[in-house]
Amino acid sequence: MGFQYKSLEQHLDEFRRKYEAAANRIVNMAAEQSEDGTYEIDYDDLTDEYDVPLDYHLIADMLCERQEIIEAYPHGYAIEMKLDPQFCERMNADIESIPDSHLNSYCAVDLIASYEKLLPVKEQDRVTYYFGDYGGHFRKHGVTDEQFREAYADALQAINMSSEAYHERKFIYRGEVETYMRCCMAARVLVPDEEIVYVPPAPTGSDGQWQYEAGRIIEINTAKKNCVVSFEDGEATIPLRYVLARFRDDDYDGSAFGFEHAEPMFGLAESWADHFMWEVKQEYEKQYPDENESPDEDEEQGMTMQ
Repeated sequence: MGFQYKSLEQHLDEFRRKYEAAANRIVNMAAEQSEDGTYEIDYDDLTDEYDVPLDYHLIADMLCERQEIIEAYPHGYAIEMKLDPQFCERMNADIESIPDSHLNSYCAVDLIASYEKLLPVKEQDRVTYYFGDYGGHFRKHGVTDEQFREAYADALQAINMSSEAYHERKFIYRGEVETYMRCCMAARVLVPDEEIVYVPPAPTGSDGQWQYEAGRIIEINTAKKNCVVSFEDGEATIPLRYVLARFRDDDYDGSAFGFEHAEPMFGLAESWADHFMWEVKQEYEKQYPDENESPDEDEEQGMTMQ
């Protein structure tokens, strides 16, 4: 068996993915237990679960990349953190205070169904189900009010919104909810220097062909839900909705959207990727209605998708 060399970047990517769950757990524990917006987590509370010596500085860096954390730094055998006060307030909001009118709405069901699909939640553990005759999701029979409230609160955390803000947003259909939630969740898990598959803002193939592209993330804007991606000919700002997949290590046998070792973002289906490509084509054709009119080289290298 031949030796397979792995670069430093590959090893760092492996560590980041290994510690994603640890970072998520730390953020949730901090929000639930912090009383003044600060929190200190002892690594001994996590070592047994992950069964490896934790890389303190790497996890601190991962926490600093999270929009919920203002700052985080290792201190002895712990990490001290300062949290976003608004995030703590949302996390600690009493779920019993959610109005019944919100819980009994189709909006709540759509939000929970999107969350259960993207996480994903096992079918037997879900509180919603799809009823084909009506073409929509409904609350499962036998699900208690408490179970439904908790699922709704978890789904609100996934989109970083209060129940009032979610209902005021007035999403038109569930696919819109799902896409927005995928963007919010992507902002939490994607990191700079990670390689991704995305929908480019302009045709990149020969003879003006549209095709999915691979690139490396330079930076992520969690507020605007986009990221700057570098590729062979330059860089572009890509909405997170158009990030289709992320690359795993060479041991991952799967493929997605024509790229080996790529895993779809939160189970993104090929049909959704095709729809996103169609959206970008429509926007591009509006901007350049004449097929002979296209951005010059300098403009194309710095393109931004709305």
